[in-house]
Amino acid sequence: MPDAVNLSLDSRRIGAGTMVDEFERRKNRVRAKVRAKIKHPYRILKRVFGFVQACFPGLHATNSG
Repeated sequence: MPDAVNLSLDSRRIGAGTMVDEFERRKNRVRAKVRAKIKHPYRILKRVFGFVQACFPGLHATNSG
């Protein structure tokens, strides 16, 4: 099938400064919708069970003492 279109969700990057055609734009939008629908429930569950990072103003994230 030489004329087949690659619709896989690979991580192919387009270089900076190149124009994105309408097909690529639609494909990216579909990917983003699927990713959002999959990741949202996991975020809710992680928040419910306490998997969040606490931010303390003035303290560094590293072991500074």
